Amino acid sequence: MKYYFFSFLFLISFTNTFSQEVQEVNETEDYSEYRNKIAPPPAKTSSIEEFDIIICDGCNTAKDKKNYFDYLVFSLFIENISKKDLIFLKNINQNGRLSENLFFNFDLSGNLINEGTESFFTIKKERAIIDSLLYKFPKIDFDQTKIDASLPSVRYGIKIDYKIVETDYGIIKLEKYKVDSSKEMPFREVDEFPAYSGCDSNLDKLSMKRCTNKKINQIIGENFSTELTSDLGLSPGKKRIFINFTISKTGEIINVIARGPHPALEKEAIRVISLVPKFDKPGYYGDEPVDVKYSIPIVFVISE
Repeated sequence: MKYYFFSFLFLISFTNTFSQEVQEVNETEDYSEYRNKIAPPPAKTSSIEEFDIIICDGCNTAKDKKNYFDYLVFSLFIENISKKDLIFLKNINQNGRLSENLFFNFDLSGNLINEGTESFFTIKKERAIIDSLLYKFPKIDFDQTKIDASLPSVRYGIKIDYKIVETDYGIIKLEKYKVDSSKEMPFREVDEFPAYSGCDSNLDKLSMKRCTNKKINQIIGENFSTELTSDLGLSPGKKRIFINFTISKTGEIINVIARGPHPALEKEAIRVISLVPKFDKPGYYGDEPVDVKYSIPIVFVISE
């Protein structure tokens, strides 16, 4: 019996409580000003330190200033989005979540000069609704002593994550989504992907994923016992072993589960994944470490 292993294919699972009732506003449905805008590729969100140039009452640290900026964005949505648009966004987003990357460009005096969404997945009308709100963002006060005058503008990239909730009384409102750190999170939702040993810790999320895939691919390819397939009496054809595990808050591989065409193959898959070393850094959502879901299918073909 002959067996052939395909290239290993890796699939990553892509799946402050402040709330206020949404005010009804009289907005036209004509988004023609924004309808033809094309969202650029997602960009890395700004570091907390980049917000240190903002001036705001009661802000003592860069983190305070970042929280102030986030509050202004949330207030912008609360005060300006219409109930009709909110219902539309709730209906098209899984679990009623509105999670997007946004960018804002300011001139050195703090005036907004450009704004928009940064997502490959946002549909055109959703981008139009969001963009129709963002241009109303207020002027920001910058500490001129901290601004790099050689730069043409100040650009901030932030992630919003809101929950659209409908109460028992039919009221639609926005809340800031609060992650349950006791539960596992899909890769799509984490802000920072776990840092694998040997991968540059400064890589963005997608690049870190690719590097991690390559490293784990090598471990599976070098250690999986292909001899097993010839002794198990499997029928010819394409076979798959699905492996699911969690990268814990401490960077360890836990909760490994394998599902395949034979218990011996499942056992071998679990053994091989146990060889993956501890990650240098866990995944993060905001400032909080989280457990991250990970799944890998191993595909091979048996022929007579």
